[in-house]
Amino acid sequence: MLSSFDVPCIKCGEVATLSLNINGLDDTAAFTCHECDAEFGVDNVRQVLETWGRVVKWIEAAPA
Repeated sequence: MLSSFDVPCIKCGEVATLSLNINGLDDTAAFTCHECDAEFGVDNVRQVLETWGRVVKWIEAAPA
């Protein structure tokens, strides 16, 4: 488990349920959620961050 990183699953939102599996042969990393059984990679996390980043920038640019 990723106990030192209590981050939510990008699929179900549950916190502290992820494990990180690193395949040293092809240098890939995959997260597994033990709550919803979702599997996703670092690229999926990047995509979520990019999408939310655009929303945050739009909110910050809105007039007060």
